[in-house]
Amino acid sequence: MLTKSVWNQFASPNTYPSLNNDITADVAIIGGGVTGISTARLLTQNGLNVVVLESMKVGGGTTSHSSGNLYFTVDKNLSQFHDKYDFGVIRKIITSRSAALNQIEEWVKEFFLDCDFNRVPWFLYSGIADNNSKIESEYTYAREADVPVDWAEAAPVPLSFTKAVEVKNQAQVNPMRYVQELAQAIQSDNLSIFENTRVTNVNEHKDHIVIETTGGTVTAQYAVHATHTPKGINILQTLLGPYREYGIACPAGDKHFPEGIFWGYHEDGKKFSSLIYERNGHRYVLVIGEPHKVGQSEDSIKAIRNLEAFAEKHYGLTEVAFRWGGQHYRPADLLPYIGSESKTSNVFVATGYSTDGLVYGTLAGMIIAGEISETPNEWAGLYNAHRFTPVKTNVAGRRRTVGSIGSSTERTGIVYGILQSLPSCRECRSGSINH
Repeated sequence: MLTKSVWNQFASPNTYPSLNNDITADVAIIGGGVTGISTARLLTQNGLNVVVLESMKVGGGTTSHSSGNLYFTVDKNLSQFHDKYDFGVIRKIITSRSAALNQIEEWVKEFFLDCDFNRVPWFLYSGIADNNSKIESEYTYAREADVPVDWAEAAPVPLSFTKAVEVKNQAQVNPMRYVQELAQAIQSDNLSIFENTRVTNVNEHKDHIVIETTGGTVTAQYAVHATHTPKGINILQTLLGPYREYGIACPAGDKHFPEGIFWGYHEDGKKFSSLIYERNGHRYVLVIGEPHKVGQSEDSIKAIRNLEAFAEKHYGLTEVAFRWGGQHYRPADLLPYIGSESKTSNVFVATGYSTDGLVYGTLAGMIIAGEISETPNEWAGLYNAHRFTPVKTNVAGRRRTVGSIGSSTERTGIVYGILQSLPSCRECRSGSINH
């Protein structure tokens, strides 16, 4: 039933060797997706010697399951952030994501990346009147957070709607081609990329880190887990909720479909994302949705059928060329964890992107490269990987006290904060991982 994503049809792969000996580097990056390649670009630009270790093919993991949408809003909508953060923090989130989106565009232009990057508007609409309040709330919160949002009275939303808002100057890209082309463009004497090289163990010692792989070891001063979620035993895993979401790509032929990112609420409050993708004479309408927490619904066929029914009902499309699913992780307080594992560790992590990974992955590269290069990024504190925010793990977080916290996730947050305040023992933090 499931196939590879539509992006695989238009991939731009290069062939990289597998590691087959022991080497040294300033920084070892585990993972060759958007986070890993973005981090590698910034670190090598600062003169560091970098090794990227990818277990499969560059750009062929989580990045290849992305929607290709680039936006500085967030998939959970600003209304949910409003329940946990004040508008000063929300503005920082928007500003940081906007900077990352601009960084992607800068690299596309600098290296002439053939990845179909295109600036387009973003729309959020209600397909039925019952969902109008969601759109109204988003408009209000966006305005208060200084997001340039407008009512879209005559929006080119490709289906009927009762209310819609628009944010201009967002973007779309072929995510797989983008990462693969960027990796090719930044090759240099101080960057080594290895594919089909699975990391089996990471050991942090007092003055160095040893990364064991299926083909040899890498000894480095710093290590970066650019791997969707940290592998092995890591307490961050207890603060992340695993979810799955699905996508289909329908041949569009000569059917008119406007450019843009279209997020809409329909029956039962379900949210669907639609977009058009064109390359080499091929046109596809992508429909993405049907998210669920892992373990709560394993009927992927039903999820795909629901997307197919949506495409037929609203767009008159009955042929489906690609069907895929992808997993993502939602953090308890809605913000990704980016930075060093602890105050004294030289191991860095980047996880908890929800479905906003292309922009957050780029932002993670900016933050981690800044910390390693000792030029701290202004948003590092906001996404601090060892932050302690137990009262933001529930909807009414700001209205509760630590003494009233009772859920397992909240208790884990408290324990995590306590552990982070203890002296670090690097020799004890080694763990087997399977990337």
